[in-house]
Amino acid sequence: MSHEEMGREEMVRFDRVGASRPSRCAGTRTRVDGSLGVLAACMIGVAASGSDAALLQYTMTWDSVSGSYGSTNFSNETLTITFLYDSDNVNNVGGDYEAIFVNGRGAGGEPIRVTLGSGGSILDNAALDDVAANDAALMATAGSTTNRIFFGSLNTADTEYQSDRGRLTFSNSSTPGIADMLTTQWNATTTTNGATTSGGFLAGSSPLTIGGDVLALQLTSSNGSWGSITPTAVPGAGVAGLATAGVVGASRRRRR
Repeated sequence: MSHEEMGREEMVRFDRVGASRPSRCAGTRTRVDGSLGVLAACMIGVAASGSDAALLQYTMTWDSVSGSYGSTNFSNETLTITFLYDSDNVNNVGGDYEAIFVNGRGAGGEPIRVTLGSGGSILDNAALDDVAANDAALMATAGSTTNRIFFGSLNTADTEYQSDRGRLTFSNSSTPGIADMLTTQWNATTTTNGATTSGGFLAGSSPLTIGGDVLALQLTSSNGSWGSITPTAVPGAGVAGLATAGVVGASRRRRR
């Protein structure tokens, strides 16, 4: 789904097998400033079954966030969210590029994972619960002077990005082309306007759930950077298993 500023209701999205079909987005996006750190796109040298694309690992880090996890309150802690995805499944949706995670699951069914606090003192590479509340998406967008990567929720059909949980903002000169932001490895030493957490992370909106407890963040903001690495292993999943599983998890429908 393209930016809310464009006011576009009808769009053509390209699905995972290359066909196009009309799709209507449900809901309205909100943009509220908040907090940052690092988003890293990482190549893993494993081709998914039936695909020539390598798996990508994205790591999105906010340097200083405050909020609560279950009954634990925290202030000015580092938050890192890790995603595993297959570049073949990054969709062009009205000029924006999206990777979706139904029930918080990506390539091969690998869950989105969260590390919170110094050295994982609060959460240490913990997997999101396999529930519809953890539906998520990443969206790369282009502007006149800046490019952005948003982390947010899905529409009710589980097909497109809907509303924001947070974002990273970069100078156009520090990013690859918009079509490559979620499909290639790249580096930028600084971000132009830092990173934010948004209203979707607030309690009562669409926060994440981990081990049955809610992770809710306040609206905060800080500067940070983007980096990319090539990991030697996939967190929480065997590389051989992912090569066999392919991208089944990326196309699963929401569990009822």
